[in-house]
Amino acid sequence: MAKPRKKLDNTLRQKSLLDYIRELKESDKAATEGTLCIGESLRRALCEDIKQCPLSRHQIAGEMSHLLGTPITKTMIDSWTAESKPKNRIPAEGVLSPNRAGCL
Repeated sequence: MAKPRKKLDNTLRQKSLLDYIRELKESDKAATEGTLCIGESLRRALCEDIKQCPLSRHQIAGEMSHLLGTPITKTMIDSWTAESKPKNRIPAEGVLSPNRAGCL
């Protein structure tokens, strides 16, 4: 028998993709191709965070490995931040809260 689903606290609910699309359609903004593509913005933000972090990329990889419980290497971080490798994207698990990772 299936377990009943837990109800989510709607006061802390993050806007869903469908909510965002609905708001976009209702606003005067034109929904152009690529409107929801945030990969480049995320890459630039990651680069900026790494520049401002006092840790080396090797140390950042070590901290991420520890927090995620999965191996993260400097090479992986380099590929996520390289403009020449747009297909290499940071996994959702790697997008950490600044409070948890220290400088990321």
